[in-house]
Amino acid sequence: MPDSPRDSYEKVFSSLEKHHSWFENSIPLIASENIPSPAVREAVMSDFGNRYAEGWPGERVYAGCTYIDEVETQCMELAQKLFNAEFADVRAVSGVVANLAIYSAYSNPGDVMIASSIPAGGHISHGKKEHSGTAGLVHGLDIEFFAFDPEEMTSALNDMEKIFYGKSYAEYLIELDKTGQANSVEPTVTNAVAHYGDTEHGRAQFPTGFDSLDRLIENETYLDIFAQCLGTDDVSYCNAHLFMRSGPTDDRHSEHPWQGYHADHGTNTFLPISNTTGSFDYVNSGVYLHDVDDDGAPMHVIPGSHRQAAEVLLKLGGRITDRREVPEFAQPVPTSAKGGSVLFYSSYLIHAAIPFENKRKQRAFWTLSMARSDTSRWTKLANPWSGPERQFFQPFWEKTTPRVRTLFGWPELGHALYTATTLKGISQRFPNMDLSPYQVQNTALRHTLNNHPSMIIP
Repeated sequence: MPDSPRDSYEKVFSSLEKHHSWFENSIPLIASENIPSPAVREAVMSDFGNRYAEGWPGERVYAGCTYIDEVETQCMELAQKLFNAEFADVRAVSGVVANLAIYSAYSNPGDVMIASSIPAGGHISHGKKEHSGTAGLVHGLDIEFFAFDPEEMTSALNDMEKIFYGKSYAEYLIELDKTGQANSVEPTVTNAVAHYGDTEHGRAQFPTGFDSLDRLIENETYLDIFAQCLGTDDVSYCNAHLFMRSGPTDDRHSEHPWQGYHADHGTNTFLPISNTTGSFDYVNSGVYLHDVDDDGAPMHVIPGSHRQAAEVLLKLGGRITDRREVPEFAQPVPTSAKGGSVLFYSSYLIHAAIPFENKRKQRAFWTLSMARSDTSRWTKLANPWSGPERQFFQPFWEKTTPRVRTLFGWPELGHALYTATTLKGISQRFPNMDLSPYQVQNTALRHTLNNHPSMIIP
């Protein structure tokens, strides 16, 4: 038997009461949502809640706003007193409008913005122009979604945990809980080469021999961003590392971060830090293999410090070892992010590794650095050709793309180097490499040169 009107009425209001009770004990984290006071609820429940009030007081789009203008004007005056401000706007701001304000303040139309796609949790205002997103359609930003998907990150994280723990991190914690003993987090698998050939806490060098990790470098969007940051498509590989840190092995004091605050360029190149930012520095990146929260030892950075690195480090003797000294320049911010995110930052940016607040967590980070090719000889961090890592380069060269090979010094497709003789030599050294891209490009180049009256190649 269908519900009576009375039954339907009571069901609806019962749901309303449950809803109110639920949110009375909740803290919504959606910026545009709110918990109104009884006074605000009373105002919204009045006829005010049924009227349009678009525009400014006295300049409304719709009629019938005389008394709404009076209330809104009084609210502005009260807000000015409360915040000691010369101006206040008390109109509700949605997440879309708030994001548009940020876009307008910190970017120009045509800039590239990296965002989560909407299916991956992104906001509707982050959308591309063709999807009618605010960022792309209204402000004219070129939207790129995150380069790495969750499946890639899960596979890469699993392999990285095998390198450092010899097992999954979950299994590592179970063993720790049973024995009470925590081993230092260092590479445990023999085919993970230690940083610079030495044993250094929490690092392994590239390539690792694990396909899921080594092939992260091949992401085209990832490489394009490097090119944009450096202002040229002619970029070269500097170095890549795996960083794994674990809370159970971290006994450092919160005021004295591991490494201290420093700039990579100042400690890893022959050239001193200069004012010509971008000319003799390199761009670092960090790929987050999992979510890194504020309590999981995210790297802390000093915003804007890449523009004053020389002055800051000169004053402090090159390194800040006490976190209490940092706010003199700028308040450090944590680089917490979701898995699959990528952090790009200048080699001049002052940063530090921070101790774990939650000792049950880990931080897995795949880093890659690129430099302008015209200055890369000054910005190389390590020689990737020597030592035990050599054994991993042959299979890596054979599998990777022509574009990635150029990052390591290989001539580009179409280069005159790729003659029949050199291609034969390459095939002997790398028997599993697909040479067809080089043959096709070279054939086209030979045709062009041989038809030019002053250029003949044998």
